[in-house]
Amino acid sequence: MDFTKFISKRNLLQSAFWGSLAYIGLFKNTSKLIASEKDNMGMVTRNKNRMVTPADVNKEELLNEKLKNKEFISNIPKLEPRLQKQLTKIIPSLYAGIKFYPCKVELQSNRTVENVYIIEASDYKSLHTYWPHENEDADEVNIKEVKNIFLSRNRLPIKLSRKLNGYMETGMGAKIFYFLLRNGERLKAICGTYCDFFEFDMKIGEIKDVMPYKTTHYRTDGIEIYAAKFKWCLYSR
Repeated sequence: MDFTKFISKRNLLQSAFWGSLAYIGLFKNTSKLIASEKDNMGMVTRNKNRMVTPADVNKEELLNEKLKNKEFISNIPKLEPRLQKQLTKIIPSLYAGIKFYPCKVELQSNRTVENVYIIEASDYKSLHTYWPHENEDADEVNIKEVKNIFLSRNRLPIKLSRKLNGYMETGMGAKIFYFLLRNGERLKAICGTYCDFFEFDMKIGEIKDVMPYKTTHYRTDGIEIYAAKFKWCLYSR
C-alpha cells in the first residue's frame, strides 16, 4: 500500500468532513437569517396593512368627517312639494342600487339646463368621496335655483341606459360601445360611469339598440359619439 496516497486520501476525507460541518453551520445561520428577514418583512407588511385598515383610522377624524357631512346635508334644502311631484314623472336610473334622476331643469332665471342628475345628498355621498363643490371636474346646480323639472331630450331610453350600466369597463373608468340605428348604421360611442345623457345631431328615437365593443385592445380611435356633460343637483330628505 502506498502510504503517501493513504495520507492524502485521509486528508481529503477530513477536509470534506469539516467542510460539510461548516456548510451545515452556515446553512443554519443563513436559514435563521432568512427566517428573520421574512419575519421582518411580514412585520412591515402587517404594519402597512394596519395603516390602511379601518381599525387603524383615527376614530376622531372619522367622527369629525361624519359630523361635517351631516351638517353639510342639513343645510341642503328639501324638495318643494311641487318639485317632488314633478320628479315622480322622471324614471330614475340605478347605479349601485341608488336612484339618480336624469332630467332637464328650469331655473328661477328662466334659463334651462338640459343634462342634470337630481339625487338625494346622502345617496350622492355614499358613492363619491367628494361633494360636487369639492371636485373640480364636477359641476352643480343649486336646488334653490330650480323652478321646474322636466324630461330631458338628451336622455337615452331607460332600457338602453340600463344595458350600458351592465357593461364592463373597456378602459379605466370608460365604456366603449356601439349605438345601433334603425337605418342599420352602427356608431361607436363612449361614456364614463354614468351613461344617460348624449347629445346627437339626430333624434334619440333613431337609436334602436346598443351593443358592447368587444376587443382585446382598448382603442378610442373612430369614436363618433361622446357622453354629454352634466350637472349634479342635490336635495335632502
